[in-house]
Amino acid sequence: AWIRGKDEGEVIESNLAMLTNLQQHISRPRSLVFISSVAASPDTLSRYGRTKFKIANQLLEYGAVVLVTGLIVDKEPKGPYKLLVDVVKGFPLSVRFTQNSVKVYPIRTDDFLSAVVTVLKVDLPGGSYRVYPSNAADINEFLEQLEKKHRRGRVKFPVSYKLSISSLRGMHGVGLLPSTLGEKLLTFLYKDEE
Repeated sequence: AWIRGKDEGEVIESNLAMLTNLQQHISRPRSLVFISSVAASPDTLSRYGRTKFKIANQLLEYGAVVLVTGLIVDKEPKGPYKLLVDVVKGFPLSVRFTQNSVKVYPIRTDDFLSAVVTVLKVDLPGGSYRVYPSNAADINEFLEQLEKKHRRGRVKFPVSYKLSISSLRGMHGVGLLPSTLGEKLLTFLYKDEE
């Protein structure tokens, strides 16, 4: 479970309250398994990534198991992946980012669920565990694969990655984008080295 919201402080407070309630009913800290994200880091651009990072660190101190996952993809798209598929399906441009763009860490739903089942069966010590492939895909290659699945006429459109991120941050900051769309795009398009 994850409670979303517009105010970062409220998001953290609500999720911590939920987790504190769970902790009162758990006899062993490592019985609590928290799903985090490769987008989670202290200086990421998305509220989602920053709050996931803060809460994951508190749970690591508690002794919980934190699973860090990449973009969950499947034949029936859901969540951020569905947003991306819908954009690729309907967008008449073939966007390709120039220089220093973001990496994508796709993982199939079945593989992700297998990892969760393994964690539940094996008595893992508390800690952070990667649940995504180590070989990241470049976003341009990832977009190309999606376009091949959803063929239509498209005009090639090279875009500066830095300009895209700056524009997205600005539009999201002043409210020109719906809040959830801006958050999902910032989560997807920005990962820092952390």
